[in-house]
Formats: sequence, structure tokens, C-alpha cells
Amino acid sequence: MQGIPTPRFPLGPAWFPRLFTIPMDLHWSGVPTPEGPCDFRGNNYMLFPAPAPGKSYSAYFDFESPYFNTLMGVYVIPLQGDTPSPEVVAELGNRDNLAWLRFMGDPDPRSEYELPIKNREVRAHDGGLRIAYEMSYRVHSGLGPNNPRAGVPPLLQSPDALSAAGAAAPRWRENLEDYPVLAQGFHGHLWRQGDFLMVTYVGHPRLTARDGKTYAPLTADPQAMEQVRQTERRAALEVELLPASALPQVKPKRESERISP
Repeated sequence: MQGIPTPRFPLGPAWFPRLFTIPMDLHWSGVPTPEGPCDFRGNNYMLFPAPAPGKSYSAYFDFESPYFNTLMGVYVIPLQGDTPSPEVVAELGNRDNLAWLRFMGDPDPRSEYELPIKNREVRAHDGGLRIAYEMSYRVHSGLGPNNPRAGVPPLLQSPDALSAAGAAAPRWRENLEDYPVLAQGFHGHLWRQGDFLMVTYVGHPRLTARDGKTYAPLTADPQAMEQVRQTERRAALEVELLPASALPQVKPKRESERISP
């Protein structure tokens, strides 16, 4: 999208070294605010966990990885007027969740955020204030038989999609229902940077498998959890905005094309 700058910050080793650009105007229209419905515009710059050794797809799809169903990103949103409340920002995330589920082929996308939203002020390296927040959603996982099989890079092809080409059935299909409901914990920071609202986020799941056991892959691995927190903190505290002209922006024509590297 023209006019939206691109964030740049140091990445940890667990993340694929590329931001995926997702224009959000279509999904952020009519967002409820205390002043009435508002149309927000902006981009979601999304990171995916890197593939495990010997695999082409992101660890997001790997049931045996601590990064299973874990996402990270940065919203960059042009603003005029006051900074939206954490509840309004939570609804932007809710709309993002639903858009992701539609892209992943969920026939009945579900997402809603839960109250309360915890938040506190922290000081960045440049002296500016950030609001650190923690919250959770009740949301479907984006994993199921309708995951996209064409027009997406190998990183975003789930092993279920690959199995159609003869690969072994993925472990998550053995352990989970299709598009299962999970508790998705989110944390990050939000702040104003010039004429833009910046929101960093990390989403990680707590889910119940077919055997009735509850899994929280990321929080169960303290080293992985700390690595994710450090990467998100770098994004929040050391981010640099590149001019919009520094990176080509292509607005997808169809929903199936909405993710572009």
C-alpha cells in the first residue's frame, strides 16, 4: 500500500528472515470505537517461524516444534487524532485472525478477544513511551484440510497440503481436530511513531489434543519463549521505519493472493 512505511528490526534465529506484507484496509473497515464505527487502514507485517532442519514449511505447522501455531508481526497504521484504546487495537487483531482463518480455508472462522486486557507503560531506548499489553483470544487454529495448496511459497504450505503430493501425513492431523478452538495468548507493545500507530504482537497457543491433554508448546519451552520475547522487544524498542518507496507494495486482487513476500 502506498504511503505505509516498512518496519525493520533485528530478528532472532528462530524466524524466517522476511516480513510478509498484508494490506488490512478490507478487514479493518467499520471497527467499533467509542466515537462510532471507524475505517482503519494499514499493513500487517507478519513473521513466520523458520522451518526445522530438513523441512521446507514453517515450524508454525510443525506439531513437534515449540513454535507450533506461533506468529509474530507488526501493524503499521496511519492515524489522525487520538491513539485507539487497547480494546480497539484488540478488535483490529480479531479482524486479522478472521482474515487469516479465511485464507487458511476455515469454513466457519471464529475469533473473539477476552477481557481484561493487561497493559502498562514502559520506556523505549529513544526515551519514548510504549504500552506493553497482554491478552488472549478464543480462536480457531488455521490448520485443516482446506489449507491453500497453490500460489503460496513452500514456507506457508502446511504438511497437510504437502501430503497431497505424497508426503507423510502431518503429526498435527494425528493429534488435533480440523480448525480446532484454542486459547491464543498475545503480548506486545503499542505506541505512536510520528503519524503512525505501531503495534507489535506475538501469538502463541494453548490447545487440547484428541487425547484430552492440554498443550502450550511455546510456554513449555523456556528457551524458545525467551527468544520470542527478545525478538518482539527488539521490534518494539529498536524498530526503524523505512520509506514506503523503499519496498515495492502490491495490493492483492483476490483473497487467495492476500499474502505477499
